[in-house]
Amino acid sequence: MSETISLYLDLEPGQSADLEVVARAALSWATAVREMATHIDPMCEVRLELINGTKSSLSLNACLDLVRSAAPSRKTIKTLLIGVLLWLGRHPFDWAYDQVLDAVKAHLEDRDAPASDAEARVIADQVVSLLKPSVAGEAKRQMFRELERDPAIRGVGASREPGARPARIIPRSEFPARLSGTDVAAEGDLRRTVTAEYDVVLVSPVLKDAERRWRFQHGALPEFGATMRDHEFLEDLKTGRIAVPMRPGLKMRIEIQSKEENIGGVWEVKERAVSRVIEPSDRGQPQFLLPAEQ
Repeated sequence: MSETISLYLDLEPGQSADLEVVARAALSWATAVREMATHIDPMCEVRLELINGTKSSLSLNACLDLVRSAAPSRKTIKTLLIGVLLWLGRHPFDWAYDQVLDAVKAHLEDRDAPASDAEARVIADQVVSLLKPSVAGEAKRQMFRELERDPAIRGVGASREPGARPARIIPRSEFPARLSGTDVAAEGDLRRTVTAEYDVVLVSPVLKDAERRWRFQHGALPEFGATMRDHEFLEDLKTGRIAVPMRPGLKMRIEIQSKEENIGGVWEVKERAVSRVIEPSDRGQPQFLLPAEQ
C-alpha cells in the first residue's frame, strides 16, 4: 500500500537551496509523517522512499509506503496522506471541520470510488486529530525551523503529484507562526466570524421573503446549505424585480458569513449565512423564470 507525495520548496528566482538545510528539513518532515502515522495506529510503520528530485523550484518526490499496521487498509495510508497535505496547506487553526470533510471527499472521489458519508467522516475525524499541534509537534516545528535558516527558501508545500507546484504554498512570512507550540487559540480567540465571496452553483432556492436555507455547490466540493439573509435580494425576489432562472447550473456570486468556534485546535463552522447576493453571473439572458411568490 503506497501513495506518492512531494515536499515542495519554493525558491527565490535564480537561487538554490542549501543542501544541508534541505536534508535536515526533509528528515524532520519524515519524522513528522511517521509520528502522524503512529497517531492513527500505534502499531503502524511507514517508510518514505525518495524517488527523485525536481528543480522547479525544488521538489522532493517520495513514495509513502505502509510497511506494517495492526489493521492494514487503504484507509490508513489515505488518512495519513490527506493529513500531511492539509498540514502543509493552511494553518491548522484555519481548518474548519466541514472544510476537512470536503477535502477528504474530494480526494477520495478524485482517486477512488466515492466513499459513503459515514466513511468520509471517520477519515475526517482522524485527519482533524492529525492537524493538532500536539501531534508530531516538535518534528513539525523543527522542519520550519530548518527551512527558516535558508533565505533562498521562500515557501513550502506538499503535493500528490511529483514535481507539481501545490495549490497552496506556505509563505516564508508564516514560518514563525508555524513554530508556535500553542495547541489551542487564545481564550479570546475561540470564536470568530469569517466573511468571504464565493462563485457557486445554485442547487435549490427557497422563494419566500424569509430567512430559509438555500443550497449551493462550490467547485467540485459537496453541496452545502446557507441561510439567506440578504433581505434586499429577498424583497426584489418577492416583488418580481429579480427572478431566479429555472435551469440547472445557475451560477451566482455570493458573500458568505461563517460563524466558527475553535474546538480542540480546529475551527468548526457553527452557522453559515448568505449576507449578500452579489450577482447571478448570467443575469439578463433569456430564461424560463421561476415566478416570485405573490
